[in-house]
Amino acid sequence: TLFKDVFQLYTDKKTNNDMNQRTFKKFCIHVGFLEGGQQLTKQDAEKVFIESQNERFPADMQVSFMQEMVLVEFMEGACRMANRYWPDTVGKLDVKVDMLIDLLRSLLQQINEDIMAGNEVNLI
Repeated sequence: TLFKDVFQLYTDKKTNNDMNQRTFKKFCIHVGFLEGGQQLTKQDAEKVFIESQNERFPADMQVSFMQEMVLVEFMEGACRMANRYWPDTVGKLDVKVDMLIDLLRSLLQQINEDIMAGNEVNLI
């Protein structure tokens, strides 16, 4: 449910509760994938956004068809970003996913603290 909770923070009612490329990039910024020492690029996030939808769309499909991702695609995309962000981490993908889960928990904790402090939280 952790992935689902984070996913729902970045979905828009106007897009049938799916996540679009813009909000996926925002998620990547908020968890730190697009900033810091081993920073990935927005192009990395765009590529992962597309790759994570190849189950639903053939690999040669035009990018314009891939406008929103569903929960399972978000989960795949977040794991793909973690795999790229920590390329030299010892261990298998499960270690990187555990590190990603820690990032997701931190993000939710920060949002909850902001809400408790009366700060406006607008992620999308």
